[in-house]
Amino acid sequence: MSSRTVTLKGVQKRLMAEYRKQGRSWNRVALEIGISRGTVIRVAHGYEPKAAHIRRALGLPVYATVQVCPHCGKVHPPSKRHVSSNPTLLKFIREVAVPFLAARDHE
Repeated sequence: MSSRTVTLKGVQKRLMAEYRKQGRSWNRVALEIGISRGTVIRVAHGYEPKAAHIRRALGLPVYATVQVCPHCGKVHPPSKRHVSSNPTLLKFIREVAVPFLAARDHE
């Protein structure tokens, strides 16, 4: 297995080349890959599949959705979320940390 990332454009070029090779049909190309003819044609003409089994058959990386931060509109790693987006942490700050710091400052 190659460490090189397979792109949608690369897959599209490969599918078109397979189709043009010696006058092959879309049915033949789809049969060799193991997915439906309609899906092969759609992918060859620009459709990006989301289903894992189709992406696996084409050699594409897994498609994943990520949640965007409601505060800044960017994607953060799980440990880099804004404090205000974590209700459990906010509750801890309100109930434990703030009273503790206030009591410490008044001593």
